[in-house]
Amino acid sequence: MLDRITAALAFAALMLFVVPLARAQSEVSVDAGRGLVTLHLPPAFDGSTPLPLILNLHGYSGDAVGQQAYFGLLPQTDAQGVMVAIPDGMEDLAGLRYWNATDACCDFFGVAPDDSSYLRALIEVIAEAYPTDDRRVYVVGHSNGGFMSHRMACDHADRVAAVFSFAGAQWEDVERCLPSEPVSVVQFHGTADFTIPYGGGCIPGLACHPSARTTADTWASINGCDAQIGVRLPLLDIVERRPGLDTLRQVFEGCTDSAVELWSSPRTGHVPSFEPAFAQSVVEFLLAHPKPLR
Repeated sequence: MLDRITAALAFAALMLFVVPLARAQSEVSVDAGRGLVTLHLPPAFDGSTPLPLILNLHGYSGDAVGQQAYFGLLPQTDAQGVMVAIPDGMEDLAGLRYWNATDACCDFFGVAPDDSSYLRALIEVIAEAYPTDDRRVYVVGHSNGGFMSHRMACDHADRVAAVFSFAGAQWEDVERCLPSEPVSVVQFHGTADFTIPYGGGCIPGLACHPSARTTADTWASINGCDAQIGVRLPLLDIVERRPGLDTLRQVFEGCTDSAVELWSSPRTGHVPSFEPAFAQSVVEFLLAHPKPLR
């Protein structure tokens, strides 16, 4: 047990704690069985028009307040008319919040909470209480939250239109991801990430995870895309304190009712600071990839 606590605390020490930003235009609380979760409503909310919904998931040892500040999505989601829910994961035996995403991250103590079902229930509770665009439900996350974003796409493809994972990864065993339909995916990763390595690796006390490229390749295969990344879009400038364009955006072609992209940022670590353009790029990708009309 002591070894697991030591591993959990060592992993948590690599995470960043940030100062909360100003609150959104309007906030309400929802509860899907684990306590209150803040739902941020944009100024465009009129009580009747269905709006897109984003779940924004923190990393290991993080929390909702820190994740809101770190990704900084609210100015963009307010401007674009998007609801945002930022839930907290459960606390483990080291007192640190986490998501039970894949066997690689981050259930250090083997408690095995059903976070996948909980987050699905949270989506449904929100959709019952507030008009939600069923074609535009999205999940984004950092690190452990990035792993959980992939898990939600695997388990709830009928509900989730697209996911954005920063510094997360897919299952190593691809047979554990069997989505019922295509989901659009961005895998964003820094090449100098030594916590969740770009080239894949293992977290002490847990299993191994695939590389950023393998994660993207897996989704390309699931979504029926061409076998090789075929397009390089213009570089992005989204990492703070990095002069000029800093992130390569590669796109698979031929995907079925979906998109798969790999964003690679050279010399970027696990918890960089972001330019405001980061949030804009995330929200723009998500909104551009709703579920197809049925």
